[in-house]
Amino acid sequence: ALCQKTVGGNWKVIHNTSTMLPTNGCDIRTTLDIDLQALAHSSLLKALQASEAAYGCALVMETKTGHLKAMVNLSRTDTGQYRERYNYAVGSQGTTEPGSTFKLVSILALLEEKAVDLNDTIDTSGGTYQFYDRVMKDVKRGGYGEITVQEAFEKSSNTAISRLVQEAFGDNPQKFVKYIERLKLSKPLGFQMVGEGIPLIKTPQSANWSGVTLPWMSIGYELQVTPLQIL
Repeated sequence: ALCQKTVGGNWKVIHNTSTMLPTNGCDIRTTLDIDLQALAHSSLLKALQASEAAYGCALVMETKTGHLKAMVNLSRTDTGQYRERYNYAVGSQGTTEPGSTFKLVSILALLEEKAVDLNDTIDTSGGTYQFYDRVMKDVKRGGYGEITVQEAFEKSSNTAISRLVQEAFGDNPQKFVKYIERLKLSKPLGFQMVGEGIPLIKTPQSANWSGVTLPWMSIGYELQVTPLQIL
């Protein structure tokens, strides 16, 4: 703003046509917690440095309200330092395969379909299971033995979750996709920030759908969402 000296020797601000005055009721308010934001930043930075990752993001949500308490995005520069340069949590460049976090979607679909009970058991078959020409593997070598559906989720068993989904929805995979749509994971959240990433969810009508798409989707692969959408 321009200033002008008055007769009394004081300065006063002169508002010109390019000056935008504040408007009552147009304050910006966020749900971010400055302490959690700082903690999330330092924790993410430490993890990225340890793994020498290209980029990463961290989100903290208050589940009772859905309010975001922290949102941190860091990417590696040419000098090896990490800076906030892109919002991977929200933007299209952050759209990625969610992996095992998506198993919750599969469990919800199975329960809604009444295809399983949490106390039902399944044998993890030595930690491997073949779907057509591909082999599904558990992270734990040798698998987890015979476990309940609840334990399959707790232990994040790839073979158990994928087999349960294949058995329940193999004859009608579109039904599984419908559950994804009911959870609103097939479209952007549509909130106030510009540039939100668009989910990529295959359907049986997709040109690249195959016999192994359903079991791999069930554990968070062959589909893409943003971290904020999965949260």
